[in-house]
Amino acid sequence: MREHAAEEMEKSRTALEDANTLREGGGSDEAIVNRLYYACFHAAQAVLYANGYDPSTLRCRHEAVRSRDRSIGRRLILGRAVPEQDAGPSERRGLRA
Repeated sequence: MREHAAEEMEKSRTALEDANTLREGGGSDEAIVNRLYYACFHAAQAVLYANGYDPSTLRCRHEAVRSRDRSIGRRLILGRAVPEQDAGPSERRGLRA
């Protein structure tokens, strides 16, 4: 799964570079945000792969990154793959439950 994580991080870097190119070249806000969204999405996919999760086997890839009933997010935070201060509000609430 590490090779998948590396591939996803490369996609993330490419999307971020695209966003910067668009910003510098006067690209539309919509196009810039699109590339930033995918930079974040691919980085999140990389985190899942690096921690032993295969998002392609989950019901919906976008849903897998967003949560899978938030249990993946909680496990990543509790396992220290993601610092608690970087967790979203729903993950932080789940940590206190």
